[in-house]
Amino acid sequence: MFPCKVYDRYGARETGLISQECVAERSLHINTEGVYLEIIADGRLAQEGEIGEVIVTDLHNTTMPFLRYQLGDIASTSTRTCSCGSGLPVMHSLTGRVGDLVVLPDGKMVPGFWFPARLVKYAPGVDQLQVIQEEPTRFTIKYVPGASFSSDDIVKMKEMFDIVFGKGWTVEFVRVDDIPRDRSGKTRVCISKVNADFLGVRPE
Repeated sequence: MFPCKVYDRYGARETGLISQECVAERSLHINTEGVYLEIIADGRLAQEGEIGEVIVTDLHNTTMPFLRYQLGDIASTSTRTCSCGSGLPVMHSLTGRVGDLVVLPDGKMVPGFWFPARLVKYAPGVDQLQVIQEEPTRFTIKYVPGASFSSDDIVKMKEMFDIVFGKGWTVEFVRVDDIPRDRSGKTRVCISKVNADFLGVRPE
């Protein structure tokens, strides 16, 4: 729409700017002049490239400072130096939300939004979905049926799950009238209870 380059910016209303994409590279420079950023995995500081929860301390709010504030986001950092020469540290990746990453039995993580996106593709009769990882191999999938919903939609979603992940998974489909929003006003399409335990953080 607008003939210009687009740059990524990561922040929060509570803490302001956290990182900003560099014009020289695709790196996200951490705003160390405004925040103190920690990445916590399994209750400790994450190593370089290791995924963990974003913990932020605001350095400018003198009225009501936020100390080691849990944003609920998932990211990783890097020790490399950006070619722009600024000297500011960079984020290796900004992956998603704490409850948005599904932890597989081997420890690998899959972005949670992938699940409802693929499931809905095979089930056009479903209006809303919420995927809940109860245990490493046990899922509950809540769905709101649409006007064209049929039992074939459930069959197709189950087949897709088996094709991608193979056998040995327990998937329970639960029909609901509505999927409520959380306290932030957003609807969480994926909730992983395993994820919170894996990262060493409290589940919501």
